[in-house]
Amino acid sequence: MIEFARTRAATCLRLLFPVVLLLLPAGCGSSAPSPAVEVETEEYQREKLPAAAADDFEESTFSDTPESPATADASGGEFMPFEGLSPIEAPQFVEVQRVGRVEEDHLLFAPDGTRAYAAYENIGVYDVATWERTGTWELPDLADLEHLRLSRDGSILAAAHYDGGITVWDTATGECVQQFAHPPVEGSLGGMFRIPATFAVSPDGGLMTSGEGGTYESFVWEARTGKVLWKWTASWRDVKPADFSPADGTLAAMQADQLVFCDAMTGETKQAVAFGDMESLDLVRYSPDGQFLLGACDEEIRGEDRSMAVLFDTSTADVVWKIETPLIRIYSIAYSPDGSTVAITGELPRKEGSTEDRRAVQIRNSSDGRIRFTFDADGMPLSASTSYSADGKLLATGSRVWELPKE
Repeated sequence: MIEFARTRAATCLRLLFPVVLLLLPAGCGSSAPSPAVEVETEEYQREKLPAAAADDFEESTFSDTPESPATADASGGEFMPFEGLSPIEAPQFVEVQRVGRVEEDHLLFAPDGTRAYAAYENIGVYDVATWERTGTWELPDLADLEHLRLSRDGSILAAAHYDGGITVWDTATGECVQQFAHPPVEGSLGGMFRIPATFAVSPDGGLMTSGEGGTYESFVWEARTGKVLWKWTASWRDVKPADFSPADGTLAAMQADQLVFCDAMTGETKQAVAFGDMESLDLVRYSPDGQFLLGACDEEIRGEDRSMAVLFDTSTADVVWKIETPLIRIYSIAYSPDGSTVAITGELPRKEGSTEDRRAVQIRNSSDGRIRFTFDADGMPLSASTSYSADGKLLATGSRVWELPKE
């Protein structure tokens, strides 16, 4: 599983105690603004890796019958093997800012282009123009983060914690509007210690979904009330991320060996994609217009650890393209605001004789999956999120902000 809980002493201690239901009054506290920590500018160069031959894939099939939901086969689509890194140009990627501490895993740009939210021991609110810290939203004691999500309209910021808790803020006011344990048990907001393995927020901030490996259950509930709308249960291997469509109220979620497109309010299946010779997906993200869904997974290909990325047409569930990447593990994926590119972050194979881990970021065309740019991002945390700025000129990986090359 790509996003997993880090082993920490505080987390281990919490395993000994049940999660106490938290229903706190609005407002999670604040502190005086503090400036962001600036670092010296660094330049990152591209690296070319060995080429790999293509595998054969069968063509996709799609059926739509009145008796059952439509089902497609994800083995189709154009397969492009990793051919080495061949960018359109040879840019220099510049780290323009490092916000807070290097250990911070999450920095998300607001869609209005004015603010960014960074998380480690608390939530820091930053002015993107100056990178000055303008506010602080406190987290529960010892509540280290596993996931941080911002609704597409920017109205809701939600955090899923290692202790199983969920915290929701209204970004307009900074008010903590909800805080509860995860997952709900039979419609309530109580439960034992559980680490959320998947977490997503609907475009308007009205719904959330989360799943964890303790009970193998995934839930969809109202973000501001915690009311459970529906749930599904799977085996440990099948507790995978999901995402809400910005177009039509659909939730895309991995269930068993299928990618299921269902009604987010009711859970009713609309269509499903069966995975034949591909592993099930570990990450899914909708395009800004909801017409496409990007997925990623880690696989063993020709005896080597590799990762795959695949793009689906959401109107037909057909595979548009499928690629093998040089990354042995993918950490996160993100769409640019205009939908023209996707960012894929992950881990490269270690150099021969070296024990040092290597991190990289790839920028690819969303239309055909072909790579445009790549740069080193060594030191990037395993669970680092990836976020484009509203104008598409900056990219955040964890707490590091990069200026992307001009076309």
